[in-house]
Amino acid sequence: MSNVGPSEYGSIVQKISVWPAELKLALADELIHSCRQDEANRPMRGVSPNELWRMLAAVGGEGRPANDEDTRILEDELVKKYLQ
Repeated sequence: MSNVGPSEYGSIVQKISVWPAELKLALADELIHSCRQDEANRPMRGVSPNELWRMLAAVGGEGRPANDEDTRILEDELVKKYLQ
């Protein structure tokens, strides 16, 4: 991990400002690719929603609600959030 931070961004931008557009775009593409790799390699925190539903069903829970029940729950939560 590098010690480069926001205070160094200006000097980096200044250095590459003289590059041709194709090189700037190639650098941007490489940066995006490296970010996606970092995300893919990051361990998941906790459990996935599907795994949580399986765990709830295993201990006698009702499991995942039906689609219309999902919609009702979502609408209820939105009402609570924005109207109360």
